[in-house]
Amino acid sequence: MRLLKQETTLLIFTNLIAVIAWFLILAVQISNTLLVMGVFLLGVSFVVLFLVEITFTLMNHKYKVLRFLLTAAVFLSHMIVLFCLVGS
Repeated sequence: MRLLKQETTLLIFTNLIAVIAWFLILAVQISNTLLVMGVFLLGVSFVVLFLVEITFTLMNHKYKVLRFLLTAAVFLSHMIVLFCLVGS
């Protein structure tokens, strides 16, 4: 299966966002703000990736429901961690 140029660009972009977020988390020794930004960016990127997937790809309804539930769980867990970081 060959990817379209648009799909390839999207995959590169989403991977770049994930790598940037991980570097922000690893930079916790520099600033706690970078850690908070990294966790937030990772959580939001899961939601954005889900929205892009349902907009630009054809998926089975059951798979779409599964992806929604997984994305919601991941986003919620990131927001809980974010709340704990900001609250401490």
